[in-house]
Amino acid sequence: MPDLSITGTHEFFVGGRDRNHLSLTPLRRNNPGVSTFWDGNWLTVAVEVRGGIFSGRFEADLRADEFQDFQLQLQALRGATEGTATLESVERWVSLELTVDAQGRLHGDCEVRDDPTRGSRLRFGLGSDQVQLLDMLDGLRQILEAFPPVGNAEEEANARFPAFDEPEPG
Repeated sequence: MPDLSITGTHEFFVGGRDRNHLSLTPLRRNNPGVSTFWDGNWLTVAVEVRGGIFSGRFEADLRADEFQDFQLQLQALRGATEGTATLESVERWVSLELTVDAQGRLHGDCEVRDDPTRGSRLRFGLGSDQVQLLDMLDGLRQILEAFPPVGNAEEEANARFPAFDEPEPG
Protein backbone atom coordinates (compact mmCIF):
# COMPACT_ATOMS: atom_id res chain seq x y z
CA MET A 1 0.00 0.00 0.00
CA PRO A 2 1.41 3.45 -0.91
CA ASP A 3 2.35 6.02 1.74
CA LEU A 4 -0.82 8.10 1.87
CA SER A 5 0.64 10.89 4.00
CA ILE A 6 3.22 12.18 1.51
CA THR A 7 3.42 15.93 1.19
CA GLY A 8 4.35 16.90 -2.34
CA THR A 9 5.76 19.83 -4.25
CA HIS A 10 5.03 18.40 -7.69
CA GLU A 11 3.35 20.79 -10.09
CA PHE A 12 1.16 20.60 -13.15
CA PHE A 13 1.66 23.81 -15.12
CA VAL A 14 0.21 25.06 -18.40
CA GLY A 15 0.69 28.48 -20.01
CA GLY A 16 3.53 30.90 -19.34
CA ARG A 17 4.90 32.23 -16.06
CA ASP A 18 4.57 35.80 -17.37
CA ARG A 19 1.23 35.29 -19.15
CA ASN A 20 -2.02 33.37 -18.67
CA HIS A 21 -1.41 30.14 -16.78
CA LEU A 22 -2.75 27.49 -14.44
CA SER A 23 -0.61 25.81 -11.81
CA LEU A 24 -1.83 22.88 -9.69
CA THR A 25 0.35 21.65 -6.83
CA PRO A 26 -1.06 18.90 -4.60
CA LEU A 27 -0.05 19.54 -0.98
CA ARG A 28 -1.47 16.58 0.93
CA ARG A 29 -4.17 13.96 1.07
CA ASN A 30 -7.29 15.14 2.84
CA ASN A 31 -7.79 11.76 4.51
CA PRO A 32 -4.31 10.26 5.09
CA GLY A 33 -4.37 6.57 5.83
CA VAL A 34 -7.72 6.02 4.11
CA SER A 35 -7.44 3.68 1.15
CA THR A 36 -10.99 3.65 -0.19
CA PHE A 37 -11.67 5.13 -3.61
CA TRP A 38 -14.34 7.61 -2.55
CA ASP A 39 -12.59 8.98 0.55
CA GLY A 40 -8.89 8.25 -0.02
CA ASN A 41 -8.37 10.15 -3.28
CA TRP A 42 -9.18 13.69 -2.09
CA LEU A 43 -6.19 16.02 -2.26
CA THR A 44 -5.68 19.57 -1.05
CA VAL A 45 -4.23 21.37 -4.07
CA ALA A 46 -2.63 24.81 -4.27
CA VAL A 47 -4.08 26.55 -7.32
CA GLU A 48 -2.34 29.51 -8.91
CA VAL A 49 -3.83 31.30 -11.90
CA ARG A 50 -3.23 34.25 -14.12
CA GLY A 51 -5.83 35.34 -16.61
CA GLY A 52 -5.19 38.70 -18.23
CA ILE A 53 -4.61 41.28 -15.49
CA PHE A 54 -6.24 38.99 -12.91
CA SER A 55 -4.28 36.55 -10.80
CA GLY A 56 -4.80 34.62 -7.62
CA ARG A 57 -3.89 31.72 -5.37
CA PHE A 58 -6.15 29.50 -3.33
CA GLU A 59 -6.52 25.93 -2.12
CA ALA A 60 -9.02 23.53 -3.66
CA ASP A 61 -10.03 19.91 -3.22
CA LEU A 62 -9.31 17.77 -6.28
CA ARG A 63 -9.02 14.01 -6.62
CA ALA A 64 -6.04 11.86 -7.52
CA ASP A 65 -8.16 9.92 -10.02
CA GLU A 66 -9.00 13.20 -11.80
CA PHE A 67 -5.29 13.80 -12.36
CA GLN A 68 -4.94 10.22 -13.63
CA ASP A 69 -7.84 10.54 -16.09
CA PHE A 70 -6.44 13.85 -17.36
CA GLN A 71 -2.98 12.32 -17.79
CA LEU A 72 -4.40 9.56 -20.01
CA GLN A 73 -6.21 12.13 -22.17
CA LEU A 74 -3.10 14.32 -22.45
CA GLN A 75 -0.96 11.35 -23.50
CA ALA A 76 -3.28 10.87 -26.46
CA LEU A 77 -2.46 14.43 -27.61
CA ARG A 78 1.30 13.75 -27.96
CA GLY A 79 2.15 14.28 -31.61
CA ALA A 80 -1.54 14.60 -32.49
CA THR A 81 -3.01 17.15 -34.89
CA GLU A 82 -6.45 17.03 -33.30
CA GLY A 83 -8.01 16.05 -30.02
CA THR A 84 -9.05 17.35 -26.63
CA ALA A 85 -8.10 16.64 -23.02
CA THR A 86 -10.29 17.79 -20.14
CA LEU A 87 -9.64 18.14 -16.43
CA GLU A 88 -12.96 18.67 -14.69
CA SER A 89 -12.93 18.52 -10.92
CA VAL A 90 -16.00 16.86 -9.49
CA GLU A 91 -16.65 19.80 -7.17
CA ARG A 92 -16.12 22.34 -9.99
CA TRP A 93 -13.08 24.07 -8.45
CA VAL A 94 -11.13 23.74 -11.70
CA SER A 95 -12.11 23.13 -15.30
CA LEU A 96 -9.47 22.95 -18.03
CA GLU A 97 -9.99 21.93 -21.65
CA LEU A 98 -6.94 21.67 -23.91
CA THR A 99 -7.43 21.23 -27.64
CA VAL A 100 -4.64 20.54 -30.14
CA ASP A 101 -4.81 22.09 -33.61
CA ALA A 102 -3.44 20.90 -36.98
CA GLN A 103 -0.04 22.53 -36.25
CA GLY A 104 0.28 20.77 -32.88
CA ARG A 105 -0.41 23.90 -30.83
CA LEU A 106 -2.51 23.60 -27.70
CA HIS A 107 -5.34 26.01 -26.97
CA GLY A 108 -6.94 25.99 -23.57
CA ASP A 109 -10.07 27.21 -21.88
CA CYS A 110 -9.82 27.40 -18.11
CA GLU A 111 -12.25 28.25 -15.34
CA VAL A 112 -11.45 28.32 -11.63
CA ARG A 113 -13.74 29.00 -8.69
CA ASP A 114 -12.79 30.13 -5.21
CA ASP A 115 -15.84 28.32 -3.79
CA PRO A 116 -17.43 25.52 -5.79
CA THR A 117 -20.98 26.21 -4.62
CA ARG A 118 -21.50 29.91 -5.28
CA GLY A 119 -18.12 31.57 -5.28
CA SER A 120 -16.45 33.89 -7.72
CA ARG A 121 -15.05 32.44 -10.91
CA LEU A 122 -12.38 33.38 -13.39
CA ARG A 123 -12.48 32.21 -17.02
CA PHE A 124 -9.56 32.69 -19.37
CA GLY A 125 -7.81 31.22 -22.37
CA LEU A 126 -4.25 29.98 -22.54
CA GLY A 127 -1.88 28.50 -25.06
CA SER A 128 0.92 25.99 -25.19
CA ASP A 129 2.74 23.66 -27.55
CA GLN A 130 3.93 20.06 -27.88
CA VAL A 131 7.18 20.88 -26.03
CA GLN A 132 5.28 22.06 -22.96
CA LEU A 133 2.97 19.06 -23.29
CA LEU A 134 5.94 16.86 -22.33
CA ASP A 135 6.49 19.01 -19.22
CA MET A 136 2.79 18.78 -18.36
CA LEU A 137 2.89 15.00 -18.66
CA ASP A 138 6.02 14.86 -16.51
CA GLY A 139 4.34 17.03 -13.86
CA LEU A 140 1.32 14.73 -13.83
CA ARG A 141 3.58 11.67 -13.61
CA GLN A 142 5.33 13.15 -10.57
CA ILE A 143 2.00 14.06 -8.95
CA LEU A 144 0.68 10.54 -9.46
CA GLU A 145 3.86 8.99 -8.10
CA ALA A 146 3.51 11.08 -4.95
CA PHE A 147 -0.28 10.71 -4.70
CA PRO A 148 -1.33 7.56 -6.53
CA PRO A 149 -5.06 6.88 -6.78
CA VAL A 150 -6.26 4.36 -4.21
CA GLY A 151 -9.17 1.97 -4.07
CA ASN A 152 -11.45 0.79 -6.84
CA ALA A 153 -14.74 2.58 -7.49
CA GLU A 154 -16.45 -0.39 -9.11
CA GLU A 155 -15.44 -2.91 -6.43
CA GLU A 156 -16.49 -0.56 -3.64
CA ALA A 157 -19.85 0.14 -5.27
CA ASN A 158 -20.48 -3.59 -5.68
CA ALA A 159 -19.51 -4.23 -2.05
CA ARG A 160 -21.94 -1.54 -0.83
CA PHE A 161 -24.76 -2.41 -3.19
CA PRO A 162 -24.39 -6.02 -4.26
CA ALA A 163 -26.44 -7.05 -7.24
CA PHE A 164 -29.17 -9.44 -6.37
CA ASP A 165 -30.11 -12.32 -8.55
CA GLU A 166 -33.59 -12.33 -9.99
CA PRO A 167 -35.34 -15.61 -9.36
CA GLU A 168 -35.68 -17.63 -12.49
CA PRO A 169 -39.22 -17.84 -13.77
CA GLY A 170 -40.54 -21.22 -13.24
